[in-house]
Amino acid sequence: MIEHLEGQCLAMTHREKQNIIKECELPWEPNDDIGTYFSKLKNIEEELDDECGIEWPVEMKMLVAITSMYERNIFSEDEMMTWEDKPEADQTWVHLMSYFMNMWEQKQRYESSTARRHGYA
Repeated sequence: MIEHLEGQCLAMTHREKQNIIKECELPWEPNDDIGTYFSKLKNIEEELDDECGIEWPVEMKMLVAITSMYERNIFSEDEMMTWEDKPEADQTWVHLMSYFMNMWEQKQRYESSTARRHGYA
């Protein structure tokens, strides 16, 4: 009986599911650590599955992340094209995180050293 009530009363409509999925298009703010951003996306994926019964394919998670990378203009066109030109086997979630985290960390080190050279701590 409880299962029936949960299925009827607590079941989400397709519209509610669509609204939740739209909320998953989490933008990356470049002032935030990129590793934290990737962790947030992973948490969203798990919450969707555990709490809402919605499967969020890895390809969608990757699309959200890459779109956010493009929109922030932090990475050069060459850096983005290097990602795009990788073989499909190397375009996995793990490779995406590694590639963009390494580039972001390099940019952070460069910006930090440049600021120090100009007298800013």
